[in-house]
Amino acid sequence: FLRFILIALIINYFFYSSAYLLIFLITAVGFATFSINPATPHFRCQVTGLLLLTSVNFRWIITQRLPPVSYLTLMDKYAIGCLFHL
Repeated sequence: FLRFILIALIINYFFYSSAYLLIFLITAVGFATFSINPATPHFRCQVTGLLLLTSVNFRWIITQRLPPVSYLTLMDKYAIGCLFHL
């Protein structure tokens, strides 16, 4: 019984830590828009739009793999905060 709980906790920790890491990396790439020349704002909009779509799609995939709950988890709040940051 103890071994089963330990394995479940390790798998759960790995899943959450990898999801947090990927959401952070998607958000961190948002700073790449500052390296684009300000004279060409359409390129900045393309990069920002692509990052928003990527972030929303990744969040959708993560929520499909998690058990459904009727409240916001910490990962949901983090992902929503990262969306506002972009």
